[in-house]
This record gives sequence, structure tokens and C-alpha cells, in this order.
Amino acid sequence: MAGAAERESEEAPDQALDELRIKAGMTVADVGAGTGYMALRMAKRVGPTGKVYANDLQPEMLTLLRANAQQEKVSNVETVLGTVSDPKLPAGQIDLILLVDVYHESRSPSHAG
Repeated sequence: MAGAAERESEEAPDQALDELRIKAGMTVADVGAGTGYMALRMAKRVGPTGKVYANDLQPEMLTLLRANAQQEKVSNVETVLGTVSDPKLPAGQIDLILLVDVYHESRSPSHAG
């Protein structure tokens, strides 16, 4: 697992969120949120009038995410336990869905040769 500094340089999360134009008041989702690396950044951008649905397949990750959100005093994140076939996100309510490093979780990922 990459350290925070390495991940920062490889993924440039703040630049990516700038490019996605995430703004205050939006409702966004982080599918495969893990411990909240991107979800918490998104939560700060959408602010108190916005909302982040942080989805993961592993309940343990969502437990850690909730602890991280509490530690960072972020209250606009709702964790959602999804399944491989259904992320369990509310239909028609999300402005943007982010998926980072989740392709390997797909039931039958296609590998380009």
C-alpha cells in the first residue's frame, strides 16, 4: 500500500478534484472509498450544504472511514455498504461519482492485451 506522500505525488488528488469541478452544495459519491482518502477531500469541497456518499464493499473500511471523518470533524459523509453488483447509492441524487483503484473489484474485469 502506497504511503500518503507517494499517493499524493502519483494521483495528485487535489488537482484531480479541481479538474472535476467539485463545488459547494454538490452531492457526490466515492465508490470504493476505503478509509476515506478521496471522500474526505470531496466532503471539504462540497461543504456543509453538500453531501458525500462513501461506498465500499468492506464494512471494516467504512468503520475506519467514519473514524477518520470524526477525527477531521467532517460530518457530511454518509457511508454506504455496497455489493459487487449494486453500490446501493440513491438513484437520481448524485451529481458525480468517483471511482479510484476499484477496477480489480469488478466481477469480471476486462484486461486489454
